[in-house]
Amino acid sequence: MNTYVISFIAVFLSGFFNFCAGVSLKTSVINKSRALQLYKYIILGVLFYGLAFIFYYISLKKLSIAIAYSLGTATTIFLLTLRSVIFLNKSITLTTLLGFIMIPIVVLMLTWE
Repeated sequence: MNTYVISFIAVFLSGFFNFCAGVSLKTSVINKSRALQLYKYIILGVLFYGLAFIFYYISLKKLSIAIAYSLGTATTIFLLTLRSVIFLNKSITLTTLLGFIMIPIVVLMLTWE
């Protein structure tokens, strides 16, 4: 498999695990009344952040930091927004939609030299 493909997969996995860490830590704040649940979610959050860092490191072997960071952050924000729409009944605003449309355009602009 091409090393650039592996780098892109790694950056998306980094964003996914960053999303998982955020959800775990947010859940620990919500469930603060149960001490055992609190520690379980905090440990999961730290493990997910560790996995996110490892995949981010792998992605930086072939991708520039500007592309890797923007794609990883965009993946995290997209997944958090999707979770909010599905589970928390939030609505997508025009600003959010325009932001998601602009992400691939900006990444393409970063690749032009």
